[in-house]
Amino acid sequence: ISTGGTWPDGTSCEQGNVLIFTAEDSIKRTINPRVRLAGADLRRVKYIHAELNTAGKTKYFDITKHLKELEAALKEMGGFKLIVIDPIVSAIAGDQNKNEEVRRGLEPITHMAERLDCAIVGITHFGKNHNSADPMDKVLGSRAFTAVSRVVYGTMTLQNRNGDDVKILAKLKSNVGSDKGAYFYEIQKGESSPGIHSTCISWGEYIDKTSRDLVSEAEQTDDERHENHEAEDFLMHCLEDGPKDVKQVKKEASAQNINRRALDKARRTLKVKLDRSGGRGVCLWELPFEEIS
Repeated sequence: ISTGGTWPDGTSCEQGNVLIFTAEDSIKRTINPRVRLAGADLRRVKYIHAELNTAGKTKYFDITKHLKELEAALKEMGGFKLIVIDPIVSAIAGDQNKNEEVRRGLEPITHMAERLDCAIVGITHFGKNHNSADPMDKVLGSRAFTAVSRVVYGTMTLQNRNGDDVKILAKLKSNVGSDKGAYFYEIQKGESSPGIHSTCISWGEYIDKTSRDLVSEAEQTDDERHENHEAEDFLMHCLEDGPKDVKQVKKEASAQNINRRALDKARRTLKVKLDRSGGRGVCLWELPFEEIS
């Protein structure tokens, strides 16, 4: 945003100013080196910390109390397209686990975003809720945090077929477009300035999967991953010569001890096509064609 560069999908970004509010990380030692290493235009990036010095005294900036002063300052400077609040729970004066209090805390922030015509990114963390397949249930605090948000992204670590950890950024929810899709990314180390080491993001390929599937993969056991990989290998080999009746596919899978759950997951992963043009009761599975460029 600060440079008017490109998003991970290659589309262009409108240039603007960015405000980063942090109540946790050091601006000097952590945030600024990361922003610098990412190639940002530092003239367009502003910071605000939870602690301010006024007239020789220490005064704490409280976003729940000083939002009007913040908005007035941003309007005076002008051109802000993004405000980052880390963590977003710092904007809640009450109990972060109660829907009503969270909505009451987020409402003034959303109104400020509308008046300033900018985006607000609130950062939070996943909890350890393994009882739900819905990624929204894993976000810490009240469900109102994700309900109020127009778009929700989540980061997670998966294992690839070689057993290596890979990081992804996945779209968990979207009220303004498709709720499907993710990107691989890597955290790279470098020098933001001589002798100052930090990290930045390097974006990878697009992943055409839902967040539910990705979260499910992230929470798989080693045995489950092995089963799914075996099912994918079987299905690719089974269909490599062309379409095959689904009943025959399942029969061969059963003979090789490929369970139904793993087979269905492999079918979705490989984007196997269903062909019912053969008439009633006939269903063929077929691997998708690969485009040659």
